[in-house]
Amino acid sequence: MLMGATHFATPARRWAALISLTLLGLVGCDSRSPQSWVNPQGPYAATIYDLFLPILIAAVVVFVVVQGLIVYSVFKYRERPGGPPAQQFHGNLTVELTSTVITALVFIVVLAMTVNTQRVLSAPLENPPADAIHVKAIGHQWWWEFEYQDSGFVTVPGRSRPSQAEPTISG
Repeated sequence: MLMGATHFATPARRWAALISLTLLGLVGCDSRSPQSWVNPQGPYAATIYDLFLPILIAAVVVFVVVQGLIVYSVFKYRERPGGPPAQQFHGNLTVELTSTVITALVFIVVLAMTVNTQRVLSAPLENPPADAIHVKAIGHQWWWEFEYQDSGFVTVPGRSRPSQAEPTISG
């Protein structure tokens, strides 16, 4: 054991540290308003959620299957005391081809779902709400300019004066 660390190893101090860290983590969980990622508010959020949920479910299924196969293989093919030595072999063409094809198919399905979602999200609204704010975004080399078309207001980073006025520097 390291010198100087022996006084911290008492059970009371360990419990105090564990409780303190737990309470510190729970402080960030406080919320005055309900927050839920499973309750999308609006058509764009619902479209993204409709892409996210099947991918999440597929990822969980793949994770469980792969971890199950790993645990099964570790216990089934482990070396046992008094038994023959474990076989050492390199590669299995059938397993490698199957896993490669399944992975490629999963990527193709996810790509198709993502492209479809992007197509839906990129389409302009047919009937925008009456109180919608119309903003024209202009991309420049190093910054964005946003022109609020209803009010004529323009936001430009770093511009805090009319373009014709010369700044006065006093010092």
